[in-house]
Amino acid sequence: MQYIKYKLSNFKSFLLRFLFNLNMYFRKLLRYHFKYNKIKNLKNQHTNKRCFIIGNGPSLTKEILISLKKEKTFGVNAICKWFPELGFETTYYGIQDIRAFNALKEDILKISKSKMLMTSKISRKYGNEDRTYVFPLNYLNHNTYHDDFGSKVSKDVEQVVYDGYSINYSMIQIAMYMGFTEIYLIGMDCNYNFEDVENQYSVNHFIAQENPSLAGYKMIQALKAIKHEIDKENGIKIFDCSINGKLDLFPKQELEDILNNDK
Repeated sequence: MQYIKYKLSNFKSFLLRFLFNLNMYFRKLLRYHFKYNKIKNLKNQHTNKRCFIIGNGPSLTKEILISLKKEKTFGVNAICKWFPELGFETTYYGIQDIRAFNALKEDILKISKSKMLMTSKISRKYGNEDRTYVFPLNYLNHNTYHDDFGSKVSKDVEQVVYDGYSINYSMIQIAMYMGFTEIYLIGMDCNYNFEDVENQYSVNHFIAQENPSLAGYKMIQALKAIKHEIDKENGIKIFDCSINGKLDLFPKQELEDILNNDK
């Protein structure tokens, strides 16, 4: 029985990837992008600038977020709950998990200034086209049974954004597309316990999901693709500013030092 489930899952994965790639091929061939056309306007809009991609880690505080008020920022998922208290919104707000959108919809609909980055499925539910930039998300084999937790990196987010088990992975690809050459990660604590990553379920950052340790492990494995890409590409740097974070793929930087250097 398990063997049959495994084979069916693999077939489903193959079929989904085939359909996505077929659709992408015809979009290129016939030059019909429709819903994805708008995101092309963001290409190289922030050339040689810096940005901060904000996770939802427990290390985040109101003071940290306020210190980023004048920066170019990407907020994701439950950060929208902070916006009323902060008195400002992140420059960009990203969401790609339909479960997260449904759970946070009331707060998301109150966002008034952030430029919205979301998948087509979510954009249909959101409805505000004026501020929405839709990106084509390729889940690869990530929504079926698999044991290879790698990913890819997009060069053209109008054509494809690759899933990396985290909305932050998508935001990094989009930030690179926008021309940002200094990307700072904050609130991506990765303080997971990897000793037991099976058969546990919990509520993490307001959203019910799989065991956060397993989710974190997958995310870190996928981020290695980003690390490999920037190691090849001159000019793009990613730093980890998370307080006591355990993500060891990127150089560490103190947020206070970065902000003080501009004074």
